[in-house]
Amino acid sequence: MEKFVAATNVKVSNHIPDDLAFFILSKLSIKSLYRFGCVRKAWTLLFENPQFMIMYRNYFLYNNHSYYDGASILLNHCLVPSGESGEPNELLHSTLYLLSGDRFENMVKLDWPPPFHEDDSYIDILSSVCVNGTLCLTQGSNPYAKCVFWNPTTDEFKVIPLSLFEYVPYHDTMKTFHGFGYDHMCHVKQM
Repeated sequence: MEKFVAATNVKVSNHIPDDLAFFILSKLSIKSLYRFGCVRKAWTLLFENPQFMIMYRNYFLYNNHSYYDGASILLNHCLVPSGESGEPNELLHSTLYLLSGDRFENMVKLDWPPPFHEDDSYIDILSSVCVNGTLCLTQGSNPYAKCVFWNPTTDEFKVIPLSLFEYVPYHDTMKTFHGFGYDHMCHVKQM
């Protein structure tokens, strides 16, 4: 006996709703997510979408991940050039590298955010801590030291305003940063 398949006029859509696509994309590594950016223009702008970023962060914060599965390391390489006499010069230059691979053999130089483009001396990552992808960078310890929140993934940065306290000349003043964190209730980074 022959079996016949009836032809139907059912139309199939290749459209995936954004909320479903975002849910799937939020499970990918950053590297894969950047690769998929060429599929749709909207996907290249995902790191600018606050709802997607919250979903992306929450997935990685609340799920167990192997430390070695696609892990990478930020290396702040500080170089003190020596003068003609062999003594170190006063100026300390900082360069930031991203190390990845099974043995961290892949090394990519990262550009500092714009506030540090002209002067890369004495840049420090506060407490060597990353909060939800954001680093707190400081430069120097004088009263006018720069302090910047920076997310290397999205390249977003925010310059922290100087203190409102007046600097008194001829006094030994030193600015000390103790740490920073993230308030999950208010969604605010704090120093």
